[in-house]
Parts: sequence; C-alpha cells; structure tokens
Amino acid sequence: MAGHASAGPLMLTSGLVELNFAELGAERHLARTAFAGHAEGRGVCRDFAHLAIALCRCINIPARYCTGYLGDIGIPPLPAPMDFSPWFEVYLGGHWHTFDARHYTPRIGCILMAGGRDATDVALSTIFGPSVLALDQACWLGSM
Repeated sequence: MAGHASAGPLMLTSGLVELNFAELGAERHLARTAFAGHAEGRGVCRDFAHLAIALCRCINIPARYCTGYLGDIGIPPLPAPMDFSPWFEVYLGGHWHTFDARHYTPRIGCILMAGGRDATDVALSTIFGPSVLALDQACWLGSM
C-alpha cells in the first residue's frame, strides 16, 4: 500500500471496520437501522455491513452492500458451514476493495450474488403480503 494514492482512505476504512467489529455484539433484529445497531451495540452480519457503509459514506468514501457466499478458504475451520453473508466494498483509487465487517478477517473465494446500496437492493427474495409455506411432500430414501 505504500505510495498508493488511496492508502489513507483504505486504512481509515479498515479502522472503521475494526471499530465496528469491536463495538457490536451479535443479536438478531429484523428492522435494526445502522444508527440503532451502533447505539445498542449489537447486531447481525447485515447490521455490521450497514453500519460500516454508513460510516464510510459519512466521510465521503463510496461504499456498496454485497451479498453472496463468503468464502471460508484460508481461514481456521468454522463451526458452521459456508453460508450466504453480506460484506461491503469501498471504491478507492479506481477499484472496489472488499471488507468483511462482521468477521474482520480477510477472505478469499467470495462469490458475489448481488451488490447495491443496502440489503433491500440485494434481497435474494422479496415477499409482498402474507406468506404461507405448506409442504405436503414426502421423501423416501432407498438404495439402488
């Protein structure tokens, strides 16, 4: 990074993510805002990403919300399998740079499914009105 024009903003973004990671504990809440997550000191991966994006935008660093598979390559084994997870990217020096606001661990092998302004832009499914899941299916396993 030495000599790179965006080294300062990248270090600042990394510092925001570190602060975000240190300050928030995990707790699920469906309608938590970035401000509420910061004020309450807790949230889920989506809340971590929203708060980091909001902080970056406050200091004029362009940021976008991303969702997809967050790779588990090159990190210590996790108790849970790889799953959909959000992260965020900042645009500095003519390139998008990836940050994981929840785990604060550099990741490789991320599979981007969608990117946008926030989680609403990149929802993998959106349901309007009541939703009833009625399964009348049976599954049999047998040998061949």
